[in-house]
Amino acid sequence: MKMKKCTPGLHFHWREGLRTTRSPGRKWLLPGSRAGVRYGGDTFRGWSASSFRDWSRGSEWYRGERGTELNVVQRRTQNRAERGTEANAEQRQTRYRGERGTEVNAEQRQTRYRGERGTEVNAVQEMCNDTTWHNPLNSLFQSVVVLSYVSSTLLHISGGKMLRSAEVTDRYQLFNPQAYLQNNYMPPRANFDSEDCVVPWKLRCFASSFSTGEIRGHTLLDIGSGPTLYQVISACDFFNKIVMSDYLEVNREELQKWLRGEAGAFDWSLYIKYVCGLEGKSDHWEEKEQRLRETIKDVCHCDIMQPNPLHPKVLDPVDAISTTFCLESVCPDKKSLEKALANITSLLKPGGFLLMIGALGESYYLAGEVKLSVVPLDEDYVKEAVSKSGYRICVFKTYNMPSELKIGVDDVRGVFYLQAQKF
Repeated sequence: MKMKKCTPGLHFHWREGLRTTRSPGRKWLLPGSRAGVRYGGDTFRGWSASSFRDWSRGSEWYRGERGTELNVVQRRTQNRAERGTEANAEQRQTRYRGERGTEVNAEQRQTRYRGERGTEVNAVQEMCNDTTWHNPLNSLFQSVVVLSYVSSTLLHISGGKMLRSAEVTDRYQLFNPQAYLQNNYMPPRANFDSEDCVVPWKLRCFASSFSTGEIRGHTLLDIGSGPTLYQVISACDFFNKIVMSDYLEVNREELQKWLRGEAGAFDWSLYIKYVCGLEGKSDHWEEKEQRLRETIKDVCHCDIMQPNPLHPKVLDPVDAISTTFCLESVCPDKKSLEKALANITSLLKPGGFLLMIGALGESYYLAGEVKLSVVPLDEDYVKEAVSKSGYRICVFKTYNMPSELKIGVDDVRGVFYLQAQKF
C-alpha cells in the first residue's frame, strides 16, 4: 500500500493498528475520498468505504505476519502469557521472592546484607541507606530519631561493647560527694594513728616526691580532682598556681566550699597537719592551710575524653600534672584510658612530671546510691601504658589493701603511686 503525506489531522499510526493519534508532526493518510468511516469510535476522515476495507485487510495481513495483535492491551496479554504470571507489581514481587528464596522487604534485605557482610549495620546506617528516608514527609521524624540515637550513644567500642553516654551521665549525676568522702577519707581508711592505713600512705607518697625539690614550677594541674584536695597539699610550697578540675559540678562546688571557708565543707585540717608533720613543721599547719587556699587559683570543668580536657579553657603547657583515681574510674575500657592519658599528656610541657594514684584490681566503687564501674588494672599494664604515652617512670609504689579496710564500698585489691617524667 502507498501512503501519502496530507495536511495535519487524524492519521494512521502503523505500529498501533486501528488507532488514530493526535501527536504533532508528519501526518499520513491512505488515498481515498473525503467520506468518513467510523471504527471503534474513531472517525477516519478522507477515506472511502472501499479504501477502508483495503486498508483493513492490509492491517489484518500485517497482524498475521506479526502473529499477534499489536494494540497495547494485546501486547500486555501476550507478555503475561510469555512470563507465565500476572505482571502487576505484587505478583512480580511474589515471583522474585520465589526465585530468590527469601522475602525482599527492606528489613529482610538488611538482615541478609548483615549476614553476608558478617557485621551488624548500626541503626544510623540503616536509616541512611533506607530510600524511604529520602521522602521529604519523613524528614522531621528522621531528624528526631537520628539525633536521639546519636546523642544517646557514645562511640567507644571495644571488644564488641558499646558504652552509651546517657548511661555514664545518669550514673555520675547520682554521684554523692559526701558519701564518697565518708567512704574513703574518714576512718577506718583515714586513720592517722596507723602508718599502715591507706590515706597516710598516699600522703607520704606525694610528700616524698616533692621533698626532692625536683618537682616545682609555675603551674600544677590536678586532673579529675573529685571532691578531694589532699593530693596537692605538699605541692602548694613548690608552685605559684594550682588548678583543680573535675567533670561534675557537685565536686567542683565541694572544693569551692572549702576554698571559701564555708560551714559544712569537708575538714581537711587533719590532712594538712599530717603533711606538716612529715615536713617537720607541725606547728605551722594553719599557715600551710592558708597558703593552699591562696595557691589554688581555679576550679574548672574537665573532660579527659576530649583532645583538650579543659575545653573551652586553654592553658599553656603546665610544669606538673597530678591525678588520683580518675582514668580507671571514668573510662569504659583500656583503649579509651590510653586515649585519655594521651589527652592529659598534651597539657604537660616536655620535662614536666606526672604524679598519679590509681586503683589495682578494682571493678566498682560506691558513692551514695550509685555503683560506678572501674576498669581493673594491674601493675604491668599501668607501667606499659604510661611508658607508651611518652614518660620515663621514676618512682612506682604499690599498697595492698588489708582486709580490715575492705569495708564493702568497693572491691579494690590495692593502690599504686607513680612519678613519671615526660620526654
